[in-house]
Amino acid sequence: MQPIKNKYSNESGFTLIEVLIAAVLLVFGLIAFGVFSGNLVQKNTLLERKTMAATAAQSMIERLKSNALAGTLVLNGDAVRSEDFLVGAFSGDEVRGVALPQYVEALDRYLIFLLIYSNAASGEAITFRLYDAQADSIYEATPALTFEADATLGTLTDPVVLTAGTDTNTATDAFDLPTEFALYQNYPNPFNPTTTIRYALPQPGQVSLRVYNVLGREVARLVETEQPPGRYAVTFDASRLGSGVYFYQIRVGDFVETHRMILLK
Repeated sequence: MQPIKNKYSNESGFTLIEVLIAAVLLVFGLIAFGVFSGNLVQKNTLLERKTMAATAAQSMIERLKSNALAGTLVLNGDAVRSEDFLVGAFSGDEVRGVALPQYVEALDRYLIFLLIYSNAASGEAITFRLYDAQADSIYEATPALTFEADATLGTLTDPVVLTAGTDTNTATDAFDLPTEFALYQNYPNPFNPTTTIRYALPQPGQVSLRVYNVLGREVARLVETEQPPGRYAVTFDASRLGSGVYFYQIRVGDFVETHRMILLK
């Protein structure tokens, strides 16, 4: 039997209404596919951007070096016993780390535990600033230090003392700028395997601090950079060296001084 045709049927036997419905569904399908494809592309693009940003951030983090500092604060000659302060470590005007004083009950004192970050392995001059929240004031703190990657400065029982002052006279004393060049005896000495070498600069200069063995051969370059006036401390790690006597020498312009130290393993 032949299908019955009417005025709304076409030659294939489908009615015009069925054809129109199919066409509408096809159009909506194409639109939906286009929207879905566009969203998928957009999501993929966003994911790629997030992945690139995460990779860049991870790469930046991996390049950063850190230096740990345990310290205490002295303001106008008195030890700080409050959390209303903020300590910042700076290289020039760049912030390299911040910390709040924390109360250590076992020692009955406030200490700061500061991680200092740098892209350099060593030699970068680090200065400190103290923010007093109650007075809403910022003070320079001394001493300045030299960044050494993976080094630890200060301990719970022997922290680095950062000193600052609020008035002009006290602030001048707080800076405690040296009046002459000096190279101090390393501590501890004898040591194994690390020791701290301190020196003082009354004026800016190109600083070279190197370590030699008893044969006069250079075994380490601790500092090789221009530094502002201040007091500095550098950690020397002799893990790769054998026991014996070593000499460390500083050169700043015409100033040259050498000291002996002993490595005992």
